[in-house]
Amino acid sequence: MINMKEVPIKICILSKADSFGGGASKCAEDLSVRLNHAGHKVRHYCYWSGKGFNAIRHPLITRFYKVIFFFREKFEKKVFGLPELFPFELPFLLRGGILSYDIVHFHDICSAISPLTVYYLATRKPVVWTFHDCSSFTGGCLYPMGCEKYKTKCIKCEHKQWPIDSPFIKTSLLQKIKKNIFSNTGISLISPSQWMANMAYSASALNRIPIVINNGVDTSLYQAINKNIARKSLSLPENRYVILISAASFSDERKGFKYAIESIKRIIDLDPYIILMGNVSENLLQTELNGIDNKIFGYQSDPNIINQIYASADVFLFPSLADNQPLSILESFASGTPVVAFDVGGIPEMIDQNSGAVVIQKDVEALSQALRKFKNKEYSALASVLVRKLAIERYSMNIFLDNHINLYRTLMV
Repeated sequence: MINMKEVPIKICILSKADSFGGGASKCAEDLSVRLNHAGHKVRHYCYWSGKGFNAIRHPLITRFYKVIFFFREKFEKKVFGLPELFPFELPFLLRGGILSYDIVHFHDICSAISPLTVYYLATRKPVVWTFHDCSSFTGGCLYPMGCEKYKTKCIKCEHKQWPIDSPFIKTSLLQKIKKNIFSNTGISLISPSQWMANMAYSASALNRIPIVINNGVDTSLYQAINKNIARKSLSLPENRYVILISAASFSDERKGFKYAIESIKRIIDLDPYIILMGNVSENLLQTELNGIDNKIFGYQSDPNIINQIYASADVFLFPSLADNQPLSILESFASGTPVVAFDVGGIPEMIDQNSGAVVIQKDVEALSQALRKFKNKEYSALASVLVRKLAIERYSMNIFLDNHINLYRTLMV
């Protein structure tokens, strides 16, 4: 008798990009690579790739990519107000044999994949969809930022940047399309955090709650390097109080950079040394970090360098105003660095008194007081051990992989 638990699964994973596209796309890439290493047949379709394509990673749209990209950016979004609605990618996927796979798993489709493609495939195959942000059940915005219209109807959108500078507001139509998709298919829904699962369930577009599968981090790649060794390799001062701030773009208001700077200015008596990882402009630095010792590492893609940067800090300051379950926090944990953050999204599920501190959103004084605690080397050293342990026991890649495989097998019965 065949043991179904040992039979390889054929999985097709679809996302906006590879790891160059941000945390959601990185989750998709990590999952595809791990599934392949575990002996399953995997194909990962990306709308675009920063690494290039290979045996696992394939282009979502092959021919006419530039023409389709131009249409989507110039007309579909800005003229019609219907971003990524037309399923241009579907003929390419069908030609590539997507219907031959056992499972089709969507990740971040916003700005890349049509929800109509999701619908078509969900009526023919077991489909899984991981919600990395809120765009899957809103009229399009990634995070409502206090707006609760998604619970009823996304009309008269208050976000200036949505829908993509179009003169036409079609958010209610886009939300209605998604509602019809969820109502008429049995798509299996995943959320990395309980917060996102609860938020999705409260949306008018959904009639069921997603299951929670936490994101994973490679604890063999991100390791707890001795801080002095990490600082020497990066030419950082060994005896200073080092605070890390990281963001893909520091000009993104959602990342809360201004609150990080305000909190640091309140602990200037501790003589902090600030290190920044991500895209940051010189004008922003001269304005905000004037007089504060700092070193800028810019955007980094090498995990070994990223690991050293995380490990070199006494604490990682993460003042995001909205997030699901950030991979940067998991990478910091695995590198042995505790995190101070605002109590938004799924972050309070990740951080407790042993792994860092969470404070009320935008409370700069509370943020600065939390930072003061990690000036104490003994306190910081103990937290370093505990966050590393947490990364291994709760967020390891083995757990991440097993949870997905178990779900896939239940859908194949």
